Amino acid sequence: MCHSPLLRCYVAIIPKLKSWIIVTMLCSHAASGQVANNNINARTILHVDEIPTPSYTGGATVEWNCINKALTNKCLSYHNDQWFTFSVETEGTYFLNVSTKSCREDNGIQAIVIEGDPCLISTYKILHCIPRIRQEEIYIELDNLKANVPYLVNIDGFLGDQCGFDIQFSSTAKGFSHRSENLDTLGMSAHSDKGIATLAWRLPDGLAGELYSFEVYRYKTQKKPLLIRTVPVDLNSLGAYRDTYSITDTLPDEGRFNYEIVGLLKGGRKEILDRQQVGFKPLDETVLNFSLDYKDGARLQILLIDDPSGNVLRQFSTKYNKVLDTQKTFSVGEFVKDGMSNFTVRVIELKSGRKKDHFFRVSPDGKVFRD
Repeated sequence: MCHSPLLRCYVAIIPKLKSWIIVTMLCSHAASGQVANNNINARTILHVDEIPTPSYTGGATVEWNCINKALTNKCLSYHNDQWFTFSVETEGTYFLNVSTKSCREDNGIQAIVIEGDPCLISTYKILHCIPRIRQEEIYIELDNLKANVPYLVNIDGFLGDQCGFDIQFSSTAKGFSHRSENLDTLGMSAHSDKGIATLAWRLPDGLAGELYSFEVYRYKTQKKPLLIRTVPVDLNSLGAYRDTYSITDTLPDEGRFNYEIVGLLKGGRKEILDRQQVGFKPLDETVLNFSLDYKDGARLQILLIDDPSGNVLRQFSTKYNKVLDTQKTFSVGEFVKDGMSNFTVRVIELKSGRKKDHFFRVSPDGKVFRD
């Protein structure tokens, strides 16, 4: 059988052996080759409210003459992209629903939504540039789309990851909002004591009446978030919205855990509202120290990578400050405990795309060596 996430394979019993062989070869070739929409002139057309379209980033290449790096180099780097297009007959707000699945490196994908003519990069207007979509279902809200105007969608593997995914152009949103930055929306606090994590947060006035409930997720390193609690938005004895909420959670093992609070909004939308990290029985701190020297205000992406697997263990972006950011650290005690010993800290200056790698080796007793 043909198991590519790109294909709907049809099997027919054909009496002639030669014909059967031809059918099998065609299926195998399509499964291992590039997707048809690897090139912008073969972009896949998405129609509103049709069933999701499956695709795959593996094997795709980049049409450098059809992208405008000047518009996106502060957001992402290109690796293995592919193209989609859509248009509407009635102007208004629509959604791209994207569900990422089965990534080889667990890094996810990235996405760009463009208004403009295909491959005429001077006409491009970037509506959305999303540097990372993890393995979850998200929606991208497309406000004020113009009638009978073609739009382009570029999907790429984050750090070149090879991912299967479904994409749908729709009049309704499904999943989480892509706006996943921690905006400290809820003023969330989190701490742990003897393996019990306590989370507390407030309901902002601006969200009162818009939220049905909070969903609390927990995850460790790159693993998919686990829903651990749903907390409804309540009214107090005076009939007003209760403005303070808290829960406790038993941590399953040692290490550092991330908590995310997701708001369930009217219309079934979900949006990540806050994120915090707690630790349980902090390990002997094994810390990688590295220096930064860049122009003040430079935008940097900093990755902690496990060698030799290449998996991204942690990452963050920062606007470089010469006073505050000359020395940075990554704590790797939990990874050393899991048997990892070789690490790369990769610093990417987003404007120029220049990369600088810092190599570290950690002994079983926690001593750090620069390679």
